[in-house]
Amino acid sequence: MMSLRRVIQIGVGLVLIGVVMGVGLRLYFTSGRLKALILPVISETLNRPVDLRDVQLGFWGGLHASVSGLRVSDRAGFGSDPFIQVEEGAFFLNFWPLLRGDVLISEVTFRGPRISVVMSEQGQANYADLIEAEESPKEEPASESRVTLPVLIIEKGAFYYVDRRDGFVLQIEGLDYRLDIAKKGLETTLNGDLLVQRLAWGKQGQADSLNTGSLRVMHRVRLADKTVYADAIEVAFGPVGITASGKVMVQDDGTNFDLRIDEPGLDLSEASSFLGSQIEGMHIGGTAAISASVTGLLKTVEPVRYPDIVAQIRLSQVAISGEALPGPVAVEAAVIVFEKGSLHLQSLVAKTMGASIQASGQVDGLWPPGPGVPNPARLAVQIEVPHLKDAIVGFLPKGYETDGKLSASIQALGTLDHFAPVLNPQAYQVTGNISLVNGTASMPDLRVPVERMEWSVALQAQDVMQIKQVSVRAGRSDVKVTGRGKGFVDWLVLGNGRPFVDLNVQSRMLDLDDLFPDPATLPPVEDATSGLLLAMRMMDGHVDLDIETMVSDSIPYGNVNGAMVMKNRILQVDSLRATVLGGSLTAQAQIDGRPDHGLFPVLASASLSRIETAQLLKDFMGWPIPLFGQMGTALKLNGHMDSTLTLVNHTMVADGEARLDDGHVVNWPWLQTASGFVPHVQFLNFSDLPLRSLVAPFKIENGRVFLNKMGFSSGESAFQVAGSVGMDGTLDVAVNADLPAARLNVAQLGLDRIPGLNVKPDARIPLLVHIGGTASKPKIETRVQADIQKKISGVVDSLKVKVKDKATDKAKGLIKSLF
Repeated sequence: MMSLRRVIQIGVGLVLIGVVMGVGLRLYFTSGRLKALILPVISETLNRPVDLRDVQLGFWGGLHASVSGLRVSDRAGFGSDPFIQVEEGAFFLNFWPLLRGDVLISEVTFRGPRISVVMSEQGQANYADLIEAEESPKEEPASESRVTLPVLIIEKGAFYYVDRRDGFVLQIEGLDYRLDIAKKGLETTLNGDLLVQRLAWGKQGQADSLNTGSLRVMHRVRLADKTVYADAIEVAFGPVGITASGKVMVQDDGTNFDLRIDEPGLDLSEASSFLGSQIEGMHIGGTAAISASVTGLLKTVEPVRYPDIVAQIRLSQVAISGEALPGPVAVEAAVIVFEKGSLHLQSLVAKTMGASIQASGQVDGLWPPGPGVPNPARLAVQIEVPHLKDAIVGFLPKGYETDGKLSASIQALGTLDHFAPVLNPQAYQVTGNISLVNGTASMPDLRVPVERMEWSVALQAQDVMQIKQVSVRAGRSDVKVTGRGKGFVDWLVLGNGRPFVDLNVQSRMLDLDDLFPDPATLPPVEDATSGLLLAMRMMDGHVDLDIETMVSDSIPYGNVNGAMVMKNRILQVDSLRATVLGGSLTAQAQIDGRPDHGLFPVLASASLSRIETAQLLKDFMGWPIPLFGQMGTALKLNGHMDSTLTLVNHTMVADGEARLDDGHVVNWPWLQTASGFVPHVQFLNFSDLPLRSLVAPFKIENGRVFLNKMGFSSGESAFQVAGSVGMDGTLDVAVNADLPAARLNVAQLGLDRIPGLNVKPDARIPLLVHIGGTASKPKIETRVQADIQKKISGVVDSLKVKVKDKATDKAKGLIKSLF
């Protein structure tokens, strides 16, 4: 029996031999010598120039060469960046062949490798020369150096793919991969486990179209006679579990696929949570069954060929909800088929917000991948909404209600951008019909509800909308609109351009008093904005008006005709004509809606001809003056409107003039009553006062109407009126009356017949009347010249005539009603 001492001596000897051999190997296999052994093997295998920063021989875990700074050059013409770059790696070597100078690599470990694959603008791949080298192998080298690779390990690798033809980019980061290789005869088995932390793709220079989480692929494949048999491939991608089987055959002209891929039951709720970063705020429930096959040749060098892909997706009981949707969507069933390069939406049945939806469609040219050419697409949608109120519940402001049966049949024909799931509005056409019948509506700013509302709109090519009919009836009023519009789809989808409308508005009766309450009775609304102002901001267009009868402020207008033009936020009202108060009205206006907020400038002009004066004063101005005759007036105005398109009084500046050639006042004792303020003076016989050549120039400014020497004559008397009336009701008016003495009496005697007064028969007496205060409480002052007043007073005292003065209250009441 060997003694313990002898065992220790042998053990120590073996250790010393190992140490000596290790030191010897380290001294012999220097970095330069190892580079000379390893670099030719890698370079020959990859057919590329290869460079190493450093290589050292190691023994821990087995004999291996530890490398750093490994760079494999890219193919000529693809730039100076490396094709493969590895920061750290280890090549495990067979010991005895290495002593003979042969390099047999049994295992390779790469830490932090980066692989870059590029497809040029001409369709050439930067790895194509590697395939060509395999297809045309060189003669066997004299050296017996070869690679046997039972194990390949990649830790925290990265893979980048760029297609310069269309800018498509694929990024794989955080890649861990272990590949075990077993060879038996002519068959090689590859068992691999791949884990990817991040997978993303999109367009170069843009945000990622899809940025996923982790991906895991486990595979068991066999290689035999240039054929890869996929016995089992399992892909775990979040909630997605895909299985694949089949074979891949490497041929002289490419790679031939015959694969079957299945996802039998995808839980969309889990998928929605998994892709939450892509569809934030959305929730999708239901199931999807996916099956696909890939068959045919893949060839990435010219002429390029791609295999055929056939796939089918079946959706059932899918529920979609989220903040971006107006309401939840329930997809009862849908079948999507991908075949012969086209995506077919064979059927889709869904319900949302009380609407039933049926859709079908197709997108062509999606496969094989091209250089980014848009793909032809078409979609047909049928929508039925039995009760509109159910579809828009929650959208209308408080107090607004509407209902009716809505039907839509829409077809879209256009293009789908490459790798972008959004139709380009500038490259497709929408056609179809949208109609509403049995419509009703009620809202707080209408006195009467809309009892009938029907419309029919046809969508035509080139983004044209034909308004066949829009008819509305509410109370006594009816409105019918026909015409056309253009550019609404582009504006709605992309926010580009301004829609244009060309409309004709007709009505037999439009009673604005019946439709709209008095603005003074409505509560103030801070953000109230006129619908017409919103239309001016949104679109351009032309509108023709044809209204038989229109009632506003109790005044009927007949045969209202005119045209409105909207362009660049400016509304121009041209040649508005109507009959009113027995005469005619002509008006023009321009409203500037370009300011984003605040006040909006307005210019206007109007003229009235042969108007019944009594009706004008009473009905239009609210003045109870019994003035008869036909009057004409003209007005030019500029100022500002608020967001409700109501004139702001203090901003108005206007000039105008009214004329009355021949008229008369009947039973208007205002001057006679006002003269009662002059002691012992009364007007005589003003029950019928003829008027001639009444000229009334006026100006509106700073919230007041200024009368500038309004003059008229009646018989032998002349009158002039000057002053102003405020829109707040304040009065500051002076009346100068030049009266013959014969028109005055004292104690039933004419002034020219009173002894001691010495008034000549043709004498004139100036009467001055000032009206102040407010319309509700006027203050009236009346006087004549002082010397004449003194003579009148003296004569009256001598005659002891008692004149009762009760005119003050009568005059005040009359002036109050006048203004």
